[in-house]
Amino acid sequence: MQNIFDEFKTIASIAQLRLFNEKLDNDLVLDRALKVKIDSWLPFLGDPSEMFVPERFISDDLTVAIYGQSPVVFLGTNNWAINRLHSHDPFEDRIDFYKKRVKRVMAQGQRKYCFLFVPEKDFLMDKIARNFDRTQIVDAGMADFRRFCTEAGASFVFDDFLETYPDWVSVDDYNYYDSHLLGRDYVAIVRKILTGFDLRIELPQAFFSIVSGLGYGYGDFKNRLLDGRKSDPRYMLPQINKHGAILTAGNTDLESPLSKNHQIFKNETYIIDAKIAIFGDSHSSISAQRRLTYLLSSIFRVCEFTWKPWGGPEFKTDADYVVMEMSQRFMYGARNNP
Repeated sequence: MQNIFDEFKTIASIAQLRLFNEKLDNDLVLDRALKVKIDSWLPFLGDPSEMFVPERFISDDLTVAIYGQSPVVFLGTNNWAINRLHSHDPFEDRIDFYKKRVKRVMAQGQRKYCFLFVPEKDFLMDKIARNFDRTQIVDAGMADFRRFCTEAGASFVFDDFLETYPDWVSVDDYNYYDSHLLGRDYVAIVRKILTGFDLRIELPQAFFSIVSGLGYGYGDFKNRLLDGRKSDPRYMLPQINKHGAILTAGNTDLESPLSKNHQIFKNETYIIDAKIAIFGDSHSSISAQRRLTYLLSSIFRVCEFTWKPWGGPEFKTDADYVVMEMSQRFMYGARNNP
């Protein structure tokens, strides 16, 4: 694996990049993963004689790459760029694992469950750009999984929130140095979660606005790429205008290791008189980062967040509603028992 990237790091001009790209073998999944990224840069690059700086496009540790003009997870910690291009069979194995997981979770008690995979930025960009040849394997597997969840009496949320977006939504909206989605995406996901729970509520007028995300944990990519922007006004997060949730357990700041993060909120100005429990990762996160936990704690009387994607092997809760959340790329990770 390393040889191809050692060669990539020696490229000094756009002409050399084009020659390198032509030599990549589409039948090799790592070559194809790299070629997908390079093909997306070429329309934005200049004269072939101009200088090319590899570190501006793929980080030294291979965790981050530019896609089009937007920084996205590349290999990360689990070879995401490779996994998303694999054939149907490995993905079907993953889906079968999570079907077993759904059965095990729902056997814990009679309550409402929502199972959620949050799409990666590059996957979402391909859906917006209608690059369906790069999403069709996952699309087929997720459609099958959605049917399974529905038949089991649970709801499932993936990329279906895109259905609510206007046609002018652009891949360029994701050109910021963070792996997470936009505030509008988290708001749309929450609406899908509530709909799946048959909670069709009317939020008060001016319940929230969308504001700059700077200062709320923004920028997990900002030191990975050479010349990466340290901040970007395009990264937007929700602002609840009258957030009545009060932290009653856990810390306000992000803890290490991440598995230590646990928060409980009580909200006297709740809209839904019930308790919701979220078992997730950084897309839910602590309330201060203004993602799913922040939004749901503004709506429910009690909201509990535990950093344990999809609840881990064992979980306990007394909540009326349960959200099992996981980032799309982590569903490919090694698993033992569901």
